[in-house]
Amino acid sequence: MVTPLAIHRFEEPWACCEVCKPLVVKRQLHLILQRAQRGMVEGELLDRPGRRAQRAFLKKVFQTAFEVGLKPPVPLNDSSDNDKQEADGSGE
Repeated sequence: MVTPLAIHRFEEPWACCEVCKPLVVKRQLHLILQRAQRGMVEGELLDRPGRRAQRAFLKKVFQTAFEVGLKPPVPLNDSSDNDKQEADGSGE
């Protein structure tokens, strides 16, 4: 999928957190969009038209990902988990 900012290749499994994994498996697009936008709000201050445009873009990306038949989701590599493991000595 070609977008103004990047070319998205849907060849790898969908990487997501444990909360989003069942939403991806069940293809609950509405809930995935809500979580994605909620996660993005912290870094961006968008007005209502901006949020609508962002949601439309994300919806197109996620729908395309579903249409190409991605492999089952895999855990997202959360850097905060890695930092925690390194701090307590359980990481390498």
